[in-house]
Amino acid sequence: MIEIAAGLAIANGPLALIEKVTGAIGKKDPNEAKEALIEIRGSVLDLKSALQDALERESLLRDEISEFKRDAKVETNFEDENGLLYQLDSDGKRVGAPYCHQCYVDQDKLFRAEKVDLESGHDYRCRNCKNPLGTKGPVRKSPLGVRYEAISK
Repeated sequence: MIEIAAGLAIANGPLALIEKVTGAIGKKDPNEAKEALIEIRGSVLDLKSALQDALERESLLRDEISEFKRDAKVETNFEDENGLLYQLDSDGKRVGAPYCHQCYVDQDKLFRAEKVDLESGHDYRCRNCKNPLGTKGPVRKSPLGVRYEAISK
């Protein structure tokens, strides 16, 4: 794909040829002017092609930026509850089945947790890492600082 800079470089060719045509017209040499006009036409077509390529690339980059923005917005719309990530709608309500928090942290991918009834009491299991998850099983320990504050009071 030709970039915009290459397109601009191509544009310099027709400008030089226009000066050549102007000189040929001044000399009243129709053959030289005709040859220069044919070269100009070819250069303008190359320029048009380069600009179309640049436009396509810009469109792809804009789509990619939109996707990144959408992904960034999705990342902020989650709630973590004991290893389960729940997606939140615009009102802050949970939407759909939860995802595995551990897989999201480790692999930066969202894997759905499936509803199960495990002997440990957990009510979900990750389809990817197979870890038991959920609010009915043993809860995750709170951060050390929070436990320390509770003990020291």
